[in-house]
Amino acid sequence: ACTFDRPIDITDAEYLKAKQELADARKSTDAAANNARKQNQSQKKAKQQQSCKDSNIGKAAAKSTAKHPQEGPGRDNAYAHKQQEQAGPGGANQRDRDGFGGTARKKTATKKKECSRGGNMPEGPSGNDGIQNQQKQQQQHQKQEKRQRQHQKQQQQRKPTPPPNLENVHCHYEVLGIARTALISDIKKAYHKMCLKYHPDKNIEEGAADTFHRIKLAYEVLGDEKKRTYYDSRRR
Repeated sequence: ACTFDRPIDITDAEYLKAKQELADARKSTDAAANNARKQNQSQKKAKQQQSCKDSNIGKAAAKSTAKHPQEGPGRDNAYAHKQQEQAGPGGANQRDRDGFGGTARKKTATKKKECSRGGNMPEGPSGNDGIQNQQKQQQQHQKQEKRQRQHQKQQQQRKPTPPPNLENVHCHYEVLGIARTALISDIKKAYHKMCLKYHPDKNIEEGAADTFHRIKLAYEVLGDEKKRTYYDSRRR
């Protein structure tokens, strides 16, 4: 602050004192901010170190379980508890009787035989899953049969077209089914159309190969301008 802006009634000593207090206050605020930053940084480092330790512990545990999959927590205690129960009065049979109100547990061999012979499925989640799987298989089988029937119908409907009788036809224009004033583009279109219809690989009718040969010969003559002009001149 400029010294000339202060009131006239304030002395120099009071001004210097206020200035020093302001400087001290700024230093204290800066120091508090620095301390807060350091604390935040230290907390972040501590969290990172803890996360690294936890990840290392998890990896070590995963490796140990992969090397020794049969070992597990509480396995030895469970085995010892089982031995104690069997060694007690009555042994294993006594444990089975206690679980079923003093009566022996009934065997379920008959139910298993019925299931294996294709009898009624047992009630429960496993039986419901089996029924659902059978229904899905039946639906898929029905869909496949429908597709096969549709394919057979389409094949029956697609009967090959018999080739035209071109024995008495000696004009290339009539073979391709175009006029004598047709353009080259029209000749190409007619040629491709006739080839697709009477190609021996697609048409099984008798005489299709001969018709295809006639179509090819007509295109060789009419597709070339020089041959076409010579052919037209001889036809006149």
